[in-house]
Amino acid sequence: MLGEDPDRIRNGGGELTDYTGHTRFHQYPHSTGFLRLGDYNPAFCVNDRACPPMSIKTLLEQRVLTAMAAAGAPKDCPAHVTASTRPEFGDFQANGAMAAAKQLKINPRELAGRIIEHLDLSEMASNIEIAGPGFINIKLSDEFVAEQLQALENDEKLGA
Repeated sequence: MLGEDPDRIRNGGGELTDYTGHTRFHQYPHSTGFLRLGDYNPAFCVNDRACPPMSIKTLLEQRVLTAMAAAGAPKDCPAHVTASTRPEFGDFQANGAMAAAKQLKINPRELAGRIIEHLDLSEMASNIEIAGPGFINIKLSDEFVAEQLQALENDEKLGA
């Protein structure tokens, strides 16, 4: 699955290329094929230079974009992942299905459903649902949040 699209990472120690086909990052450190929180952020990587860790929002954007592509959304449509303004709806929301559905001339709720079918947040989210005309609400799992807090607590660079 991964490695077929130049916007994605080749599985297992491959390269990350951007949409133009230029290599952005060599030496991918994991064999799963997915970026994880704390992995290198390809948006800031230039060849073999050190890269800052990825934020939760950036990780969600990458995962939603991958799911959008698998669901048939145009590649130029952003994921539009933002922190939720209403906690009862989740921690984050992805609104990219709205613009993509407009371009495709299809129902945004239908496209949001297809995106969710391809969205792999199993280790991060406790709930993913469609709201309104096609918004995707994401509730982070308590376990994931606890893991991230524990990692921050153990980070020797914090408070330096």
